[in-house]
Amino acid sequence: MSFAFSPSAGSKLYVQINSNYTEISGAEGIPEFGAEKGTYDITSIGDSAKSFATDMPDYGEVTITGIWDSTDAAHAHLLTSAASSASTDVFKAEFAKKAGGSAAASAIFSGLVLSFRVSAAKGSPQKFTSKIKLTGAVNWTAAS
Repeated sequence: MSFAFSPSAGSKLYVQINSNYTEISGAEGIPEFGAEKGTYDITSIGDSAKSFATDMPDYGEVTITGIWDSTDAAHAHLLTSAASSASTDVFKAEFAKKAGGSAAASAIFSGLVLSFRVSAAKGSPQKFTSKIKLTGAVNWTAAS
């Protein structure tokens, strides 16, 4: 089996609203995310070198940026979630298909929307930035 790259163009990020996935329009990309195990020191006083064990994986945080549309349902949902103290949302990252592929790789994860901020600057479109803390594991589906 030979290695084949997958393009980034055509990838999309969604948030679940009322049991339906809604595209986060204007998103500039899908930020890096995935599992990273923590470690803890298990060295005893008689050891001659440090020893470590692994902890549960942490799936990290993502920061999404893009062009803001105040009428977009996903943008409004993220803004509301950021202002809610007890809100966990479900997200789906759908990566573009490989050339000749029949299905794209995807990942579904839960996250706490920590922030949703907007900005405007001369000579630029209005933009948004949203920070999401992943909670629980990421459910990956490989491309085919």
